[in-house]
Amino acid sequence: MDKFEELTVPHLGTLYRQAYYLAGNRDDAEDMVQDTYVKARRSFHTLKDSAKCKPWLNSILYRIFIDEYRRKKHYVELTDVPAQEPEDDDSRWPEGVTAEGIKTALESLDPKYRLPLVAHYLSGQSYQEIADTMEIPLGTVMSRIHRAKRTVKKEFARHSRPSLGVIHGGRHGM
Repeated sequence: MDKFEELTVPHLGTLYRQAYYLAGNRDDAEDMVQDTYVKARRSFHTLKDSAKCKPWLNSILYRIFIDEYRRKKHYVELTDVPAQEPEDDDSRWPEGVTAEGIKTALESLDPKYRLPLVAHYLSGQSYQEIADTMEIPLGTVMSRIHRAKRTVKKEFARHSRPSLGVIHGGRHGM
């Protein structure tokens, strides 16, 4: 195994998960990861600090996603994402939260908000790593993640809110 493989292969799973949530389907995600590795191999000599390999790969993946997004001029659809229930104990999930609900909530996000949210919560990147990857200020990353979380919460509330009848009560029965 050469130095490139030694540094990059451990990040393959994380890159694939991020690509999958960005692209919305397996084929496009695999293509994005493959393109990332081809570009990374070509420019490996530019990586100065091996400790920054993961953010460097994420940066390449992000640029590939953005280039594809601009080329297609449309939002990424997540219709091909299979609804998978969490593998771990379901009791850790709030009541009413399902994989389908998460998918729907992510679909409602503009990609500029989806990417930082996915990068932080699903790929485990720090806000600073996301800022470096996306080449935007740290405050912008923070505000985009905040807006994305707010949108996701609204989406969950909209889809999981129980229908309530009119409740009459109070002191005067009104």
